[in-house]
Amino acid sequence: MEGNPDYPDANPIDVKFTSIPPVALDGTTADDDGVTECILYAGMKDAIFAQPEFPKPVPRPRRQVYRLQEVEGAGLGLVATRKIKAGEIIFAERPLVVSKAAWMGGRKIDDPAYKEKAAWTDSNDLLKFVVNRMDPKRRKAFKALANCHREEGCPPLLGIIRTNGISITEELRMLFPTMPDSPWGAFTAIGEITGRMNHSCCANTFINFGTVSFAIDVTASRDIGVGEEITRSYCDALAPQAVRQASLNPWAFVCSCRACRDPVESDIRRGEIRAVKSTMAKMEDTEQMVNQWIGDDTLPDDYLEEKALKLVGLMEEEGLESLQDYLFCKQMLGFVYAARGFHDKAMKYLREFISEGIPPELRSFISPAATYLIIEESARNAVRVYWKKRRLRGPGSRKT
Repeated sequence: MEGNPDYPDANPIDVKFTSIPPVALDGTTADDDGVTECILYAGMKDAIFAQPEFPKPVPRPRRQVYRLQEVEGAGLGLVATRKIKAGEIIFAERPLVVSKAAWMGGRKIDDPAYKEKAAWTDSNDLLKFVVNRMDPKRRKAFKALANCHREEGCPPLLGIIRTNGISITEELRMLFPTMPDSPWGAFTAIGEITGRMNHSCCANTFINFGTVSFAIDVTASRDIGVGEEITRSYCDALAPQAVRQASLNPWAFVCSCRACRDPVESDIRRGEIRAVKSTMAKMEDTEQMVNQWIGDDTLPDDYLEEKALKLVGLMEEEGLESLQDYLFCKQMLGFVYAARGFHDKAMKYLREFISEGIPPELRSFISPAATYLIIEESARNAVRVYWKKRRLRGPGSRKT
């Protein structure tokens, strides 16, 4: 099969089917964590297999903390069977399938509507081959997942992909930088358990894809109570309620999370979050923002502290702890308090940031004592670094 993900009519490229981890000629594998059937660009498999320690075992919680059950108004969903602490791994799994959301052969098609239909057909034909490669148990699990796209005329296997996939494009791009940067080039992973997670605009999980374990792992972004549903977000959580609901229409449900039940107040708070963020640089550039603040004596001591505390408060009020910006704010507060000499406050926020950033791939294979030492030493090192940076600037003329 050949096809260009950006411009389906030009310069076809190779598409490869593969099993990750590899399967022996007799269909067996030495890996107990399951096998993912993949449709990849030529060269991607080599990049994945070249990673040191690949494949690492899939991280596992010490015991199962959820059950699959009927959720009122949402069908099947995952519900916590005990209290789950923020940062705790809930589950991890090797995906059933990894593929682009759509593939297309090198046919010349000018009509955009027909081009989409043709891509659907081509993609579904590829997926038939992939599904037939699965072992019977995983094939049955894949076909049992929901398909919300039947009414659009989307073929059934592709409908399952579009309904249940999580984006892993950026993770794979780190290994394969030449991957096209367009909707046609977006990769998705479909998990048997992840596919059962329902949507909430106040989701309570982080979802990560580890390329070394080739696994999806799901951790709690805040404390989850017994009987509480375990959720993920299908849309831009900071968008107004009407925009969020419009983007959820392809899944054919109306969201009834707490933010959507009271959209007036929620939209105001989420608008405030967008407004505060607009006054700052990219949140992921935390170190750069703190360094600029340290180097600019005209900025007051609480310049970044005030913004970050406001964002943390608003995101907690809205149940948006699953946003990466929430973690970046904690990191920023840790650096700022370290620079200002507030050791206890700095350690508090840095412990939280570092703890929530430890990959499940690492956390599940080291002892709690070793995890504690990693967090403490990393936090202390950051405090020392930013205390010294501020001291090297001298007293200057900073506003108070």
